[in-house]
Amino acid sequence: MGPRRAPQCSHGERCRSVFLSLLSDLVAFVQRRQQHELQSNNVAKPSDALFSAVRRVCEGRITQLQRHESSRSELPLAPALAPSASPRELVAEAMTQELLVSLASIRMAEKEALVLEELESVESLRQLHARLRRDEAQLRRAVRAGAGDDAQLRELQALVRDELLHEMAQSRAEGLAESLHNEASLQFAWETIQDQKQEIVRLRAENEQLRRPAIEGNSAAHSSSTRDPKHAIRSLRAQLSSHHDSNLRLLQDHIQSLEVALQQQQQQQQQQQQETRKQEQNRELSETAKPWSGLTVDSSRDGRGSLLSPSHLTGARDVDCREHVRTIVSLQSELKQLRVQTAADEDALVRAEREQAHLKREHAALTSALLTAKQQQEELRQMVLDITDEKLQLQTAMEARQRTADRTVALLRQQLEELERWRERHGSQQQELEASCRHLTTERDNAKEAQQTAQRERDELAIRVHATDAALRKVKADLAMATATTRQQEQLIAELEHAMERAHREKRDDNEALDAAQRQLNEMGQRLSVALTEHESARRDCDAMAATNRELVTAASRSQQEHTRLVEEMARLREEKQRLEQQSLRWQRDAGAKQQQLSSMQTHVAQVEGQLLEVESELLSRSAAVETGDRRVEELEMEIRDLTRDLEQRQTVVSELERRVIVARQRETQHREELVSCRLEVQRLSDRLSAETSTQEQSLSSVREENASLAQELSETKTTILMWMSKYHSVEDEAARLADELKRQQQESEAEAQQFNATEHKAIESKLQTLYARERQLERLQTHCQQLQALVTTLQQPSEAERRRQLNETNVAMLEGVIRSLEEAKATRVRLHMALEHKRRHIQRLENQVATLETSARVSRAFHRWRRLCQATTSTSAKTR
Repeated sequence: MGPRRAPQCSHGERCRSVFLSLLSDLVAFVQRRQQHELQSNNVAKPSDALFSAVRRVCEGRITQLQRHESSRSELPLAPALAPSASPRELVAEAMTQELLVSLASIRMAEKEALVLEELESVESLRQLHARLRRDEAQLRRAVRAGAGDDAQLRELQALVRDELLHEMAQSRAEGLAESLHNEASLQFAWETIQDQKQEIVRLRAENEQLRRPAIEGNSAAHSSSTRDPKHAIRSLRAQLSSHHDSNLRLLQDHIQSLEVALQQQQQQQQQQQQETRKQEQNRELSETAKPWSGLTVDSSRDGRGSLLSPSHLTGARDVDCREHVRTIVSLQSELKQLRVQTAADEDALVRAEREQAHLKREHAALTSALLTAKQQQEELRQMVLDITDEKLQLQTAMEARQRTADRTVALLRQQLEELERWRERHGSQQQELEASCRHLTTERDNAKEAQQTAQRERDELAIRVHATDAALRKVKADLAMATATTRQQEQLIAELEHAMERAHREKRDDNEALDAAQRQLNEMGQRLSVALTEHESARRDCDAMAATNRELVTAASRSQQEHTRLVEEMARLREEKQRLEQQSLRWQRDAGAKQQQLSSMQTHVAQVEGQLLEVESELLSRSAAVETGDRRVEELEMEIRDLTRDLEQRQTVVSELERRVIVARQRETQHREELVSCRLEVQRLSDRLSAETSTQEQSLSSVREENASLAQELSETKTTILMWMSKYHSVEDEAARLADELKRQQQESEAEAQQFNATEHKAIESKLQTLYARERQLERLQTHCQQLQALVTTLQQPSEAERRRQLNETNVAMLEGVIRSLEEAKATRVRLHMALEHKRRHIQRLENQVATLETSARVSRAFHRWRRLCQATTSTSAKTR
């Protein structure tokens, strides 16, 4: 994944990945449907072609996205329709778009439901925490009221809290370790599954090779036997078993031939011993028969057996004969004893042969054990090579992660620099807004001065109106006296004409004042429109800030979603931990059974050792019978010496491995201590992150409330501005109408002044009333202008917007810190997971090595016992010789 230069790039890549996942899900759905249709019936339908077109459209979209991803261009989310597209393609595009919209809405609803659920849970936890704090304060007050002091209660609470926190920390650490172990086991299982898949692929390839017959003669049988992979695997297994059986038969024949050769050699030795014994007996008989050459045997006496009678001897010779007879009888008894002893020796020799066969079998078992030990040594060597390969892979992975972390840090720095530039731009905009506000204040002062001048002119108009009132009262008095004298009436008419001229002049002055006020109102309207445009720009700035706030809220929701995903992963790992615990219990039971078998084997070994001791005693008591097998024993001793040398070498290797095991155990203890410290550090980080997330959620809730209040205030100000604008337009219309009416009334007064009569007084009074009404309308207009000026001043106050802007900037900085801390915690968690997995594998391999070494040690101890027994037999035979 390449480095991104802006948040827009990350957003585009995220959209690309989501869009690719949606398209892949859609392709998988179409494939499943087509497979189901093919399995149900083989009849072609029109919908099959349509779904094939949908699949082609999805695949084309996927390739287009991948091509744009490789070229780093803009994301093409809209479908590219060709002008010459067929109706089926257009229908497929429409179906694809509809399915994508449905999938996107479902995903969005699921994510929103997860976010809302987490927010509700956080709010409920906050309420529960506040209620529990209140209950704790009430209970503390009750204890203080009853006991007078709550120091002991505080100590007990602190003690129990510390124990609870310690236990929770241990449980969390254990849960983390178990979750890491479960993840490692899952990883190992996944690797095993991948290896099995590769093996299946290899077997299928071999099956395909076997399907191609090499000879035309056995093509049918070969194709029939290799048509099914299971049958091919069974045939291979049968071949392996037959090969193994043939090897076993050859070994058995060789062993039987060796036993026959041994028996023949033993028979030859027995024959040689019998021949030597016969020669010795004949030699002894020939030696004993020399003094009896002058004697004859008289067999004429019946019932006497074989009695020796001298034919012509003296008395001295009779004494010699008696002595010779005694010696013959003693020799005959010794001969009988020798025959019994030879029979016993033969029996002992048979038993010794049996024991020798038993020793041969034990020797074969020891050789097989040595072969297994060699195989285990090769496995250990391969294991060491695997460990080194894994270490290199881990180093490369760590370097890649370090590079990605550096790239992310550089990206975050770029984002911070862009945020600083945006803040500078916003500050310049704020300065411009302040300058415009200062300009508006100056215009407001000018408007106030114009209003004061208008007020002075209004006062002058009021004085003139009072003067006209006095004149009218005088006119009324003169009209009352007009019935008395016509002369006075004419004078009064002249005076009235002069008054009317003055009134006309005053009316013209009033019209001029109204025109000036109208111009001032128009200028104020223009200024208000400028202020409204500036207010609209400020409102757009506020909308932009609200959009940034919404982006921050979405970022917080994404972090919350990441937190929920981690919680789900922890739950899944807990379930996997339970399953592994059950599996470990099953393994423990199996280990108990194996231990029982081992104990039975040990008892059997003890029995065998007892039998060996008995055989040793018998051999010591009958060492004369073992002299015949000395040569064989010497040969065996030579073989044993070779084996002992090999065993001594293996013992040195075993001692070296034991030393390495001790060093590995020490390292394991160190790693465990480091693991405990890492778990505590992770616990502290998780607590700090939870506290920071809670504070951030509180700040986000306050920001949301302030945004809502700002939006409400903006809507209210908008409605009030619209209301005042409508009132202003109505006032302008009323002023125009009044101006037209004044002109019309001036024309009517000029026409009526020529024909002055008694009805003129009523017209003058009505005109004065209209003038009073217009004066009141002018006062209302002035009040409206004052209200508009106050509204402009309220809109020009920059303190609230500045405060909200600063609050938004602090919220942005806090959210960026939370995101950075979450990313750092995730990276540390991944690193700890990888280190723990590596250590677990290393420990497991060391345990396997220790088990194999223990088995080899047991075998070596049995072999040493057998060697000591053979040495004892050889020493006894040497002593007897």
